[in-house]
Amino acid sequence: MMRTWGIPSIAKYLDPSCTFWTSLENRPSSWLNALLQKKRGVRSGLPDVKVIFRQRPVFMEMKSRAGIASEAPRRIRDELVAAGCEWWLERRIVRLNREGLNEAAIAAGS
Repeated sequence: MMRTWGIPSIAKYLDPSCTFWTSLENRPSSWLNALLQKKRGVRSGLPDVKVIFRQRPVFMEMKSRAGIASEAPRRIRDELVAAGCEWWLERRIVRLNREGLNEAAIAAGS
């Protein structure tokens, strides 16, 4: 079962006037969807959330306290970082309020 505990709460930390965010879904619901995703070029290991703040892309992999990124997400991380993106492994969504995008993307007082 996929845990989505932190994803909906991201919106309360981000200022919608200068930030775009979305969850990325790359887990196929059937073998046919898996085949179609593969044909479209969907890659295994995509992070769970993408945030764009003033043309600055940040990809976040959401994990439990004990969760670790497997080989596929680590490969994707290396490619994203090489392309100039930020990649975060998030264990608690409140980190958004303390680090990274807090310069203006984080709503004041959240």
